Order: sequence, then structure tokens, then C-alpha cells
Amino acid sequence: EPGRAIWLGVWASFFGGLIGSAGLISRKLRIGTQESRWGQAVDLVVDVPHRTLGPALRLERAITDASRDLGLPVIYAFPNGQSSGLFRRLGYHFLGHLQRWTKPLSTLDFIRTHFKGLPAPRLAAFLLDSGLRLAACEWPRRRATRIRTAVLETFDHRFDDLWLRAAVRFPIIGDRSSAYLRW
Repeated sequence: EPGRAIWLGVWASFFGGLIGSAGLISRKLRIGTQESRWGQAVDLVVDVPHRTLGPALRLERAITDASRDLGLPVIYAFPNGQSSGLFRRLGYHFLGHLQRWTKPLSTLDFIRTHFKGLPAPRLAAFLLDSGLRLAACEWPRRRATRIRTAVLETFDHRFDDLWLRAAVRFPIIGDRSSAYLRW
């Protein structure tokens, strides 16, 4: 798609070893009814012995410079707790917390992590997983009769129709058109 950019910065030591890397991608975002391309800083990685402010700061400055060179008016990131101070120092502003909605396929790892003394973790996970599946709203017995499912080979105009209907419900949303999903 025209205008899409992926940029990778790599910092190597004087002796040739890789110290870290950071990436930049451009994303089409819809804010209200307006669409524009913004930059997203991604995948900041710095080798443990070099996790001082210097390497990470230099990598992320290279990313922000690249975003200007690519004509991206805004750059955003989803930093973890360790790197949020770095991003604030670079001029990023905290806008709010991100909600991630996921559904685990199995509770076994959760049970093993949080209930270490449980005598039969596999049995407990099986029982909990079974209960969660029975309560899930996507079970066929709860599916509305007007909804049909199909396996498609590609993302077609129906995804665009869904995207256009859904996008207006959110004040800020990243592109999910068929062109984006196929890239």
C-alpha cells in the first residue's frame, strides 16, 4: 500500500556485537471521520548489559527522526514499565491505559503460575476450561440464528463493509480494511 513504511534502527558495539534495535511502522488511523498516517514506534530491544539510557535513547531518537523524514505528523508507542520514562524524556505524552482483550485457550499456565501448590493442576485446568467454555457467548447454542459463519480465502469487500460500519463507533481506531488485512 502506498505510504506504508517499515524502518529498523540497529546499534552495534565497536566490536561488532549487536546492542539493540528499534522499529517504526506507519499506520493509517481514523480519528472521528478523518484518516491520516501516523508512526508507531515498535520493538525497542536493548541487550541487558547495555540497558542504560544511552543506547535506548539513541535508538528511539533515530526513530523519531525517521518519522519526521517520512512525513508522519504524530508518532505513538505502547511502552512497557521499564521504557515509559525513556519515552517521556523523548517528548511522548501519556494519553491513557490500553485495554487488551484476550481470551486464553487454556488456564493451565495460569493455574501453574498462581496456584503452585495445587496437587492436580491439569485436572483443575480441565474443569475450569470446561466451565469457561460452557459460559462462553460464542457457543452455537447461544448464537443468533441470523449469524452465519464461513471460511474465506481472502479479505474481501465484506470486511470493508464491516470496517466502515464499525469504525464510526470508536473515536480513534487503527485501519482494519481489507487492504490492511491483506498486506
